[in-house]
Amino acid sequence: SGLSRWRAGQWSTIASNVIGSTTALHASDDGELHVGGVFTTIGSAGVSYVARFDTPCPAQVAAAGGGCTWSSGFSLLEAEAPAWLGGTYCARGTGLPPNALAASVYGFSQVTAPLWQFLPMTGPGCFSHTSGDFVELAVPVAGALRTDEPLPNSAALNGVAFYHQLVVFELDAQGACIGVTSSNALELTLGTF
Repeated sequence: SGLSRWRAGQWSTIASNVIGSTTALHASDDGELHVGGVFTTIGSAGVSYVARFDTPCPAQVAAAGGGCTWSSGFSLLEAEAPAWLGGTYCARGTGLPPNALAASVYGFSQVTAPLWQFLPMTGPGCFSHTSGDFVELAVPVAGALRTDEPLPNSAALNGVAFYHQLVVFELDAQGACIGVTSSNALELTLGTF
């Protein structure tokens, strides 16, 4: 008789009064829920076979600062899945040095600070664009790094922004650091449906 969602251990109504039956659901990355089936009404709308619901607070990704180059290239950070509360935020860094250690840096404040003030092996033009409230170290594989961060399902975080950037330590064959670089930064707004 309606369309409901299971979240945080309880059911909540998305739409009441479904006349007919739903047979398919698809949640898109941009916060839309697509419903298909044999129905003529969902809620107060007269619709046939397909309906779309929008979220009032979508998860969003925006650029938050540029990166810099390392000895042979440029590192790029891209969001693969946006930051939905109760979901997993996924990002991928590419163009990293073949022998490196990467720090995935997250923060709740955006800053613009020259990295060479903190890390003397950093070249000019490299900046930190996040406050660095949480740092996770990882070893890239074949010049790429994937990050997966589970997000809490807390209404208090709805619409909160956080920032993500990679700081990359290029290593020589013996494991000594020969340079430090940074990727571009992303601003992520936590969303909910």
